[in-house]
Amino acid sequence: MKTTLLAVALALTTVSAHAQDMKTFASSAEVQALIAKAKATIKPGQTDISQSVVALAPYDVTVDYRVAGGGPSFHPKEAEFIYIMDGTGSFLMGGAMKDKAGKPTTEVKDAVIEGAATYPLTKGAFVFVPQATPHQILTVDGTMTLMAIHVPR
Repeated sequence: MKTTLLAVALALTTVSAHAQDMKTFASSAEVQALIAKAKATIKPGQTDISQSVVALAPYDVTVDYRVAGGGPSFHPKEAEFIYIMDGTGSFLMGGAMKDKAGKPTTEVKDAVIEGAATYPLTKGAFVFVPQATPHQILTVDGTMTLMAIHVPR
């Protein structure tokens, strides 16, 4: 009996935890409100604000408002889909990340990407970043709004 009650309690806890991570619809008005909030709250020197729009664990869709390019990214266990909602800029993908001494690294802090392809980012563009691939939004012309989905692999 105790084992059964424990199993039920654990199951309910898991369902409850996943229910908190679940938001399966966002209206256009909600998305526009998130973008307006980001525009109003971004601070000088800050490159971007990322906000969750919909989520169904383990997936989370974010809307990112950017005013500048950022540092490199590397996700060893996730692929990433990016959709450019508005704005233009440039994107690096591939190659290898190197530290300040020029040695290969997977640590993004102070790293640079060498040997990557450069892609133009324009409204309506899609980018698929395979798992464990260095990438970076290099430049933003004015502002950019994008949607990003990290997909655990």
